[in-house]
Amino acid sequence: VFRDGAHLIALSAFAVAQPIFDILGQNPEFFVARGSGPTEIVVFALVVTFALPLALLSLEILVGSVSRPARLALHLTFVAALVTVAFLHAVTSRSWPDGTAALGLAAAGGAGFAALYWRARIARAFLTALVPVPFVVLPLFLFGSSVRELVDVETPVVQAATVRSKTPVVLIVFDEFNAASLMTPGERIDARRFPGFGLLARRSTWYRNASTVYWLSEGAVPAILTGNSPVPGRLPIYSEYPRSLFSLLGDGYRMRVFESLTRLCPAKLCRDAGRASSARVAEDSVARLASDVGVVYLHEVLPDPYAGRLPAIDEAWGNFASGGEAEQSPSRRTASGETLPCGRRVCEFVDAIKRDTGSPRAGLYFLHVALPHTPYVYLPSGKRYAVDLRVLRGRDDGGLWADAMAARQSNQRYLLQLGYTDRALALILSTLKRSGIYDRALVVVTADHGVSFRLGGKRRSPAPENLDDISFVPLFVKLPGQQRGRIDDAPARIVDVLPTIARALGVDVPWQIEGRPLGAARTSSGGIVSVMDPDGARVSASLTTLRAQRARALDAQAASFGTGSFDAVYRIGPHQGLVGRAVSSLRTRVADRETVQLDDAALLRAVDPSAEISPVFVEGTVRGTGPGAVDLAVAVNGRVSAVARSFRQREQVRFSAFVSERSLRAGRNEVTVYRVVRKPSGLALEELGQRAADLALR
Repeated sequence: VFRDGAHLIALSAFAVAQPIFDILGQNPEFFVARGSGPTEIVVFALVVTFALPLALLSLEILVGSVSRPARLALHLTFVAALVTVAFLHAVTSRSWPDGTAALGLAAAGGAGFAALYWRARIARAFLTALVPVPFVVLPLFLFGSSVRELVDVETPVVQAATVRSKTPVVLIVFDEFNAASLMTPGERIDARRFPGFGLLARRSTWYRNASTVYWLSEGAVPAILTGNSPVPGRLPIYSEYPRSLFSLLGDGYRMRVFESLTRLCPAKLCRDAGRASSARVAEDSVARLASDVGVVYLHEVLPDPYAGRLPAIDEAWGNFASGGEAEQSPSRRTASGETLPCGRRVCEFVDAIKRDTGSPRAGLYFLHVALPHTPYVYLPSGKRYAVDLRVLRGRDDGGLWADAMAARQSNQRYLLQLGYTDRALALILSTLKRSGIYDRALVVVTADHGVSFRLGGKRRSPAPENLDDISFVPLFVKLPGQQRGRIDDAPARIVDVLPTIARALGVDVPWQIEGRPLGAARTSSGGIVSVMDPDGARVSASLTTLRAQRARALDAQAASFGTGSFDAVYRIGPHQGLVGRAVSSLRTRVADRETVQLDDAALLRAVDPSAEISPVFVEGTVRGTGPGAVDLAVAVNGRVSAVARSFRQREQVRFSAFVSERSLRAGRNEVTVYRVVRKPSGLALEELGQRAADLALR
């Protein structure tokens, strides 16, 4: 029994522990995002290494108490299964074989080894020789990978500055936010579309040419809080960045800190920060951790095309099965019945502000919120249009936007979520005003980095062709008592935020910083915008060049999505004249071969207008239309509510469109998809047959 158990532990190290340790050892942010401490990480590693083989051994012992031959058969089955998975991981790391061939080859290898293990002593001796492997793999993960920084943690002691100011400080950092999204072609805030940012701009200084220095939150947020460019590869935790805004104001300010991805505020300062840890982008529950590790593991061992059907793991640091969306806060409504924008823990931050109403002690209110960051699920009304992940379509395997229509629809979803973000900002500002904090506070609103939907470019990685999208971020500073807004077009960077706060409070920063207080004289290099890319290199261009690029992008944005109300954002796609027309008023026929399968069609069969979910985002797979794009019309309850154009995503032809909330009725809704055909006499519709949902790997 002991020998068999040792063999299972050795095989499990190859089949389970090593694949998980390989990917997580290179991505320790997985643990940072969920606030895992050293003890939790060590326990996690022990469970991954020993839990499965010990469970299998226990089952063998239980069966063996009834029948020894049955126990032997079960043991051989476990050996075959573990070797199969180990083989599968080995072949998945290669470009060939894939699909069924990879599964068949791995299964044959597992069965063959199990037969050899049963008949040949040398096979059993081979596994016995591998018994020490788990005891090598485990410490290598804990102390030989990047996870070491989280397990063997140093706690530097930083002397806080002497702060006599009683000015409240409010610092809000949005995530993945292209500043041009707020603007009209004249480079003004589109206050009709984004009234929250319009209100902020009327009483603050808007640094219109502010830029980031890093392409990801893990480096950009530390840059904001420390005043220095980040060091590539350094984890966003206190031991790596001990000198920050938190340590600067630690002695004199009450901390209300809501970090989403970082752990920069030391525990001794932020122990009274409310439920700050719950603002994280990943839940730290055991069930959610098990789910996330399971998804990561399957990505490591499953070959294409099966891995492509799994939830994406490159858009977030956790909650993969729900599309990177952390557990939702309970929805709240206004007295008039409107849904408040509480998503991503906004309302918990608002509650922390309310608790300090009338307090004489100065507070630092910090919120890094994953808005308008993916997953895109929110509407400007405050409602959600999905309960789970709706992935961004139209990118190739290299992450480049490969389809114009899919990129435009992803941009549309981003803008709608930005409308929700605007409402969240308005809620925070109104709470500050009602609490008596706003007028006397220093308020800074910015973002960590931008986002791009430019055809042929990447969504987040900077390159010369999309640098204006990635580099320019919103930056508003309202000084204490400031009543009038103004625009400052001088070069500004996110590393200037900390020294600007320090100067407003009359505090000397007791460490060397790269940033300079906003409004101070700019250096000669201020005309160059530079953003660090994933390889640690800098992508740079002159501010003049980037402003010209932004001007062209603003014209294209207005042409696609208009300005003013969100009506123009909803109305994209070909043949807009069909929208609003009754299907009965158009020429229709049933398509010969084309069919459509709607995703999550069940939501449309049980609509509750008073619920927080409004299933207005309709998407699905089209079959039988051939390889080219086709124009489509989506009718809800007998009336065309949206138009779209299909696009190819890997081996599928996909489509998506937003239908009008007004087109939905309580209860069951009939949704029909038509192909739009141009005839000499005008447009005609061909109804696509609806397929039942296929079984999918979830």
